[in-house]
Amino acid sequence: MCVQNKNASGRIAWIDNFRGICAFCVLLAHCGHCPILYWQLYTPFFLTGFFFLSGYCYKIRAPKDAFVKIFKSLIVPYFFFAFVINLGRSNVLPILSGDFNPISSLLIDFISGIKLWFIPCLIVVQIYFIILTNIKFVRRNVKYIFPVISIICMLAMFVIRTEQNISRFEYQPFPWYCDTAFFALGFFVLGYLAKINNWDRFLLTGRNAFMALLFYCLFVAFFHKVSDVEFHFITNYYSSLPFFLFVSLLGIYVMASVCNQFKSKYIQMLGSNTLLLFAINWHIFILLTKYCKFDNLLGIIPDYVWSLAVSAVQAAIILVISVPINKYIPWVIGKTK
Repeated sequence: MCVQNKNASGRIAWIDNFRGICAFCVLLAHCGHCPILYWQLYTPFFLTGFFFLSGYCYKIRAPKDAFVKIFKSLIVPYFFFAFVINLGRSNVLPILSGDFNPISSLLIDFISGIKLWFIPCLIVVQIYFIILTNIKFVRRNVKYIFPVISIICMLAMFVIRTEQNISRFEYQPFPWYCDTAFFALGFFVLGYLAKINNWDRFLLTGRNAFMALLFYCLFVAFFHKVSDVEFHFITNYYSSLPFFLFVSLLGIYVMASVCNQFKSKYIQMLGSNTLLLFAINWHIFILLTKYCKFDNLLGIIPDYVWSLAVSAVQAAIILVISVPINKYIPWVIGKTK
């Protein structure tokens, strides 16, 4: 039987470990020189894993309390990082000369939920979930209805993707990514189901967890080698949606099992500051590559090492920044003291 390991603050360690690894994969995805093998291995689970974990940690509240929670934990940070932090010279100074186009463009992107896609998407996912849990029939039969809802959300992408047939290069997101949010809801609901059904007891332990990780890596790498199974969650692009669903669910299970086998304060801290990471990782990356000249190392060390190194340095900087924010202004990242 798998026992939940908790860290000193009482948080469940495997959840922060898993969230931290997913966050590190975000840094890899944005570094611009991530080897294709890394990309193939982490893309099945690192975004769907976030939604799964969000559902796992979600607490059902009265509608008013639930919306207040969304406002404080997601909408306020979204406003701060997607709008306030982008009010730079390029947006404000043109106003002095009567040019309101830059600030208007920023405001439109903010209102339509285009900025920082994950936060608006998660907001919509939680709104969907609140609506579901306030339907009496659903609330009274959660353990029976939620599996059906999760399957419907996932299978609906077959219809949406087939009818629209949009290439990932031509994709135009719906306001607040409400289409992607519908798919993500399937993983969110699955996470909530995992919690209420004590899913932890079915996680693999010891050597079995790491053997499963090896199998997952070999399986994913093999199918990418022999078939076109490319996918991009954010743009609803899936050359093989059945493959994506299978490896995504497998990846979530395997990574959760592995994350319950170790303790890493670095990874856990990263996992408890994911919203800040989503908001500022690109700014830190620009700092490292443009001003600290990390790109100069590309000709010296291979991409396999460079991508990990630059992501690790980004993560360390973000954790340093998180200390004063968590202490003095936690509300900007949706936390309370």
